[in-house]
This record gives sequence, structure tokens and C-alpha cells, in this order.
Amino acid sequence: RPEVEPGPDRLRKITKLCQAQNVRVLTVEPQFAEKSAAQAVKNALRGDKEKPIAAELAAVDPLETAKPNELSADWYIKKMTENVTNL
Repeated sequence: RPEVEPGPDRLRKITKLCQAQNVRVLTVEPQFAEKSAAQAVKNALRGDKEKPIAAELAAVDPLETAKPNELSADWYIKKMTENVTNL
């Protein structure tokens, strides 16, 4: 669910799925990047004793952060370029 952090059981399931799929990049929205559950998953993947994975967080803007006065083709191109660079 948007803007609702997963509980401990869900985090464990997400982490196991990421381990099974060898996930190396976790995407987060810029406004949640520092305090997200993705950070906890990243730490769990890196700290796994059997199979540590050097996962990284990548901030990807879903383009919902624009203020009405910012909307333009230039803004869109700038944000999409930032997303591609972050990935």
C-alpha cells in the first residue's frame, strides 16, 4: 500500500524474495529514500552471512512530486533523466 511501511513479517518475505532473485537495486521514491523499509531490506541483504548481496537504493521519482507551476516538457525530461541516471 502506498506510504504504508510493511511490518516485520512482510519485510522478511520481501528480503527472502530479494535474496532468491539476487536483487541488487531497490527503488524508492525520493521523499521516502532515507527512512524506508527498503533501507532495512538493503541492510538485511548486505548482512546475510551465507549470501551477502551488495544491494543499493535508487531514488526513482514517480513524477507525482511536481508543483503545478513546474509542469513542462523540460521538467519531465529532467526528472526522467534523473531516474535513468539513478538506476
